[in-house]
Amino acid sequence: MTDSAEARVLIIGWDGATFDLITPWVQQGRLPHTARLIAKGAQRQLLSTIPTLSPPAWTSLITGKNPGGHGTFDFVRRQPGTYELQTVRNHLPSLGTLFHWVSQSGKKVGVLNVPFTYPPEPVNGFMVSGLGASPQWEFTYPVELRHELLAQGYAIDFPIAYRQGNDQAYLEAVLTTTRRQADIALRLMRTRAWDLFMMVFTGIDQVLSFLWHHFDPTHPRHDPALAFLGEGVLTLHQLLDTILGEMMEVAGESATVVLVSDHGMGPLYQEVFLNNWLRSRGYLVTREMPRPATSYQRIMRRLGITREGIWRRIGRARTQAIKNRLPMSWQRLVPTEHPSLADHVDWERTRAYSFGNIGQIYINLAGREPRGIVRPGAEYRAIVDALARDLYELTEPQTGERLVDAIYLREELYDGPFVEQAPDLNIIMRNYSYITQMRRELASHELIAPSTNMSGFHRREGIFIARGPAIAGGAYAPADITAVTPTILHLMGLPIPDDMDGQVMTDLCVPDFPPPRRLSAQVQSLAQSSAPALSAQEEEEMLKRLKDLGYLA
Repeated sequence: MTDSAEARVLIIGWDGATFDLITPWVQQGRLPHTARLIAKGAQRQLLSTIPTLSPPAWTSLITGKNPGGHGTFDFVRRQPGTYELQTVRNHLPSLGTLFHWVSQSGKKVGVLNVPFTYPPEPVNGFMVSGLGASPQWEFTYPVELRHELLAQGYAIDFPIAYRQGNDQAYLEAVLTTTRRQADIALRLMRTRAWDLFMMVFTGIDQVLSFLWHHFDPTHPRHDPALAFLGEGVLTLHQLLDTILGEMMEVAGESATVVLVSDHGMGPLYQEVFLNNWLRSRGYLVTREMPRPATSYQRIMRRLGITREGIWRRIGRARTQAIKNRLPMSWQRLVPTEHPSLADHVDWERTRAYSFGNIGQIYINLAGREPRGIVRPGAEYRAIVDALARDLYELTEPQTGERLVDAIYLREELYDGPFVEQAPDLNIIMRNYSYITQMRRELASHELIAPSTNMSGFHRREGIFIARGPAIAGGAYAPADITAVTPTILHLMGLPIPDDMDGQVMTDLCVPDFPPPRRLSAQVQSLAQSSAPALSAQEEEEMLKRLKDLGYLA
């Protein structure tokens, strides 16, 4: 609701959307509102970050910065001074987001369900954090909006997690939650002033992650008797297409409308345990626990007395209540089902290790890692080169086919104050159909095993579709995901901060549109951009959510 409808920009995010599915369905007339948007506007692939994961991708999209400039590379990062892993948290005010710069110009902002925007950033309008937040936390700005949304039944996440066998119930939960989120978004669009409104729907990513095998007859897990469940993929797209039409109608015909995704999707076949390969080549050394402790833990695991086993028996809420009463030293007596990287690696003899999703390798670098042994300079470069050379020779044990498509070194991808936190090598295997999974770094003695729960995973090629008064129609060459924020600022007549990596998509602007203007960025030093750490209970809740999403197997 604003007096200057012509200045409005509506951004709709479909997490995980891919032209591989959208284009044929548009051609078949199954997505009429998406077809109308394409017919009146511009389209191109949007190339995601490497690693191709939602935390770095959405953060790059809303900041115009590569991951080296904002510091988010995965769902988890190494805790400073340790090898323990913790979930990532952005500190938006220090990053210079799209919402910050639009707010600074005096324009009104509405932001709903954008992943990894917790804690919410104070804006000239409102912000509702998405994935990475909990309804139990203060996930809105202003804070009183939280009570209003919860009273209307708003949910950040889907009410049930996918488990093999609950496919239909899971799909119905996604559809119901998506519809409710959209109704609340439409209400906010109608009742609150805004010049920029951004809403992200995460259902496509989730449904394709877990149900890909149902609609893909070539997938090894495809069962023709259950193929009807794959129809839900189209059903979800059609629901989102209807919502797209409703949001475009509220925005008005003269508004600029942008439909984006943070990455695409494709089939997932195998899980890879890179630490086993590193161990076999002598880059990583695991240590034996003292015999009594090992025997004790082995007996407890055999009896099912593990942290995960207790959660399954009595539920997470009761488990958490018990944990809150016990000192940490007692809690550590109960083993996990999978050994942790921090506890089971002999760091004084380890030169390289892997953690996280897809395939990242880190050098145990002296001066950076707490017990690093590899000296910077020539020794570091020699190990990186040797790893890359050896990895390209890695083959699939059963077929003998090469596993690695590409290896990207840190300096090839990243620039900025957070480069030192980046993976030293990013490995792409079989076009993302073979990946590592976080918190399972030492979960198997095999190199490769069938994927545990997911049958779909990310691809780098996302979508960008836009129509508006300044948009020239047509199909364009792929653009980097960092180009979205500077392009939106330019379309709103605002200057582009000079600390952004992304370039304005001037190729899709009408010829008489003014050229971009630059602005000297005036935000808090990025070196101070760490958000407050979560409490132990909040961290546990976040890890549970990542497990439900399939990223924590």
